[in-house]
Amino acid sequence: MIFFTFLFIYWDFNFDDLQEKIKDSVLMPMFVICYVPKCTGCAKIKETYNDFIAMTGNRTDIYTSMVNCIEYEDYCKYMNTTVTPTSVLIMGENPRYWPKTTVNSAEEWNTFIDRYIGGNLKKIKSKEQLDEVIQKTTENGGVTYYLQVPKDNDENLRKIRRRAYHFLIYNVSFAYSIDESLEKPKFQRFYSKNCKIEFNDDFSQIDDFINEIKFGPTHKYNMDEWNKIKNVKMAVVVNENELLEIQKNELIRLSDSFCTKVNFGWISIQETPEIMNEFSLQNDFPINLISDESRNCYSTTKHRLMDIYKSKFIHKFLNQQIECGEMFGHIEVQKTEHKVNNHINAGIFTIGYITSGLLIIGLLRLRDDPESKIE
Repeated sequence: MIFFTFLFIYWDFNFDDLQEKIKDSVLMPMFVICYVPKCTGCAKIKETYNDFIAMTGNRTDIYTSMVNCIEYEDYCKYMNTTVTPTSVLIMGENPRYWPKTTVNSAEEWNTFIDRYIGGNLKKIKSKEQLDEVIQKTTENGGVTYYLQVPKDNDENLRKIRRRAYHFLIYNVSFAYSIDESLEKPKFQRFYSKNCKIEFNDDFSQIDDFINEIKFGPTHKYNMDEWNKIKNVKMAVVVNENELLEIQKNELIRLSDSFCTKVNFGWISIQETPEIMNEFSLQNDFPINLISDESRNCYSTTKHRLMDIYKSKFIHKFLNQQIECGEMFGHIEVQKTEHKVNNHINAGIFTIGYITSGLLIIGLLRLRDDPESKIE
């Protein structure tokens, strides 16, 4: 049995019950410590856990439990815990975004939990502060939501505060400011600093607006996330598990330029190898992939990210000036080679023509020279 200390709930482990707990974890996260009794860092794990309980007191905003990975091996495999002890904070239904840590003290566990369950709504007083939040969030792969209200006790501010922390694991940031001159609240999404979208619907629909976009232009997509994007989307596909700083900056710059027309991001072949078969990619990376599911069309290019805008690759794809499945730039290279070959052939022909002409002139002069006649 697994024991949840704060709410004193016992339940027999099985995947059916686990799925129910996971569904509820948006409102009630679960902090799970996975261990094996004889692992190097597990010798005093139960004493450390008791210290953790004593430190957190009567906290009731999370469940907590310890799981013996020998007894519940399948559970630990499901949690993808390759070493023990590993602690997992289950928030939401996507295991990819469950924060994990190998820290092993009561203080560190508490700090770890607060980092994700603490506040995710920052009050700002200047445009510079807002720009700083947007910049940092964009670099970390998220988007920023910005609420302006006429007073501190506005009902919509309370509504956003209740929702904000659920998105912290996706690197989504929320900010707000007080503007007493406003007649009604304003809500905006910043995909990047120079790309903002106004929310113009009734505030009862605000959850749909927030859930619509969680990922910014430097987000690393897996196949499932990529397929869920219905807008035109472009990703730089790389062989590494990290993106270079210059590549991140270029993705942000492209986002500023195309804003709502294209969603940007990146994909690692190490984590998402299936994309190679999905789009018939060769093992030659990095490569830029653009796709439009509405017309079942995609194209690729080997242009560097910094040259994408200048090459008109995205412009031409949006205007349907590129054949679906085409490697953009390949045809241009062929045409260039063809022109070079024509120039070379023309040069050879010209040299041959001049040489022949000189030879004929030489023979005529030789014929007319009396000293050269045979006696």
